[in-house]
Amino acid sequence: MAALKLDRVEVEPTAAVRSTWTFARRPVKGIEHQYSVTDRNFASRNQWTFVVRIPHDTHGRIEVRPVVTPNDSKYAGLDRRSITFMRATRPKYKSFRYCPLALADPTGESSRVIARGDQKRRLPTWLRGLGWRLKEKDTVRPTRGTDGQLLVVLVRPDDHQFMIAIFMATKTWVLKRGFTLSSR
Repeated sequence: MAALKLDRVEVEPTAAVRSTWTFARRPVKGIEHQYSVTDRNFASRNQWTFVVRIPHDTHGRIEVRPVVTPNDSKYAGLDRRSITFMRATRPKYKSFRYCPLALADPTGESSRVIARGDQKRRLPTWLRGLGWRLKEKDTVRPTRGTDGQLLVVLVRPDDHQFMIAIFMATKTWVLKRGFTLSSR
């Protein structure tokens, strides 16, 4: 089985349009960037269409979601899933956005499993290789809750290609390979 690599995800912009969408049942205005994506980690059933939604509100969440998925039963329902990137607020990380490292659950018991800092060594190789981009949440943003030890991925706000690749790495590849944190 060949190693999965983020740089094999090819992203081509197709359009950018003003748009309105809902997030948490509230309307959000912004720009919707559309991309044609080819996942070269696979020889077939590798054509996707993604949107990256950038809100006008600079404190809003950037949303990444597929709108067209390949005809593969493992990807069923992914067109209804998304990942969102929030602003990091700690001084060293203010120029970054982050998203929780939420892996799809191939067992079907839940829709996702969010990885914790103590599970870093159990991640698949394609995620362990993120290096400096992989942090615990309380490193990039203060938290009053109990989620400070959850792993997050850092990204520049204009790096849409990497955002899409993270979606592929945490959702599609996990489902395709049947990876679970408990299986390691």
